Amino acid sequence: MRLRMRRGGFIARPKLRQRHKQTMRPASCPASPPRRAPTVADRKFQKDDYVRKTKGSWWEGYVRGFYDTEDNPDGICVQLDKPNGPVQIYPAAAFELAEPPKDNMGADE
Repeated sequence: MRLRMRRGGFIARPKLRQRHKQTMRPASCPASPPRRAPTVADRKFQKDDYVRKTKGSWWEGYVRGFYDTEDNPDGICVQLDKPNGPVQIYPAAAFELAEPPKDNMGADE
C-alpha cells in the first residue's frame, strides 16, 4: 500500500495497477506498409526557399528544415523574416513560393 499525506496524518491507499489491453489484429487485416517521407526531390519547397503563408494568418519567411508525422507527411519549418525570428512548423500545403525582399542596404542610389 502507498501512503498519502493528508492534513493530520497519513492515509493508507491501495496502489492501483493499470493493465493495458493488447489489441489483436485479425488475420484478414494485414499490417499497413510503413509510410515513407518525401525525398528531397519530391518536396514542394527546398531549404532556404522564401515562402508566404497563405491560409489563416499571413506572414513570410525562409524554409529552415523539414518534418513528417503520420498526419502530415510533408511539413516544413519556416523562420519568420525578422532578425532572430521564431521558427514555425506547418504543412507545406499552407505555403506558396514568394519573392524575397530586396536588401536596400548598400544599394546604389
